Amino acid sequence: MERFVLKQRTRNNRGFTLIEVLIALAIIAIALTAVMKSTSLSIRNHIYLQNKTIALWVAEDVINQTRVGLLQLSDSESGTENQTMMFNQAWSWKAWLKPTANAGIQEIDVEVFEKDSKNRLIKLTGYMNAKTS
Repeated sequence: MERFVLKQRTRNNRGFTLIEVLIALAIIAIALTAVMKSTSLSIRNHIYLQNKTIALWVAEDVINQTRVGLLQLSDSESGTENQTMMFNQAWSWKAWLKPTANAGIQEIDVEVFEKDSKNRLIKLTGYMNAKTS
């Protein structure tokens, strides 16, 4: 009867054990999850800042059109609501004219909202010469 003898591993025949491979895979999975989360957050922040920048441009456009007389804003508390097309997207805004302590200057307040939402992205204030009639 032959005896089966288990051979001991020699230094030359040495490899990774299953446990070592599983631990390495777990470490890689955790690292890749952190990279994916960081990338996702970065993309979300980029989109938010892009929308906020475009909203700023829309508000500046409303103020400048009001200053040169291309846009007539309401003096009432409800303000003037409208939309502006910028970068092939409709941006909703609301603007008011308000008096200031100086009778020759009016304040222009503009709020720009997220697309399809009432969440305000930005509020910008500008000033212009008051109209004398």
